[in-house]
Amino acid sequence: MTHPRLKSSVTETVSAIRSYAGLQPNWDGQGAQPVTEATTARAVDTLRAMVERARPLHADLPIPIVGPTPGGSIHLQWTLSRGYVGVECPPPPEPLSFYAEIDGREIESDATSLDDLWETVRGAFV
Repeated sequence: MTHPRLKSSVTETVSAIRSYAGLQPNWDGQGAQPVTEATTARAVDTLRAMVERARPLHADLPIPIVGPTPGGSIHLQWTLSRGYVGVECPPPPEPLSFYAEIDGREIESDATSLDDLWETVRGAFV
């Protein structure tokens, strides 16, 4: 069963992510790209997939910091006791990209799937 606080926090985070779909070109005043509904859907799917995979490993999983990027992507970042994990969710079909620092070891790569992403960063969530 999902902890009520986690469920509420995920719901709030999903709402925040979805709100970025309304951002227009140049939303930051410096030429930023708009965020599409496909991009927000991808970020929501990524958030939910990461939470589902991490929940059994981490009793107090933090909700990530989320925000749009000037390139039209959505950024998710978890700060954890062993480091951090950041995921860029660009417009499809571009690959997800991620970076992490786990126990002082830096990792940066593209992921062809959420399973690939999870296998690389799961150590940060335990």
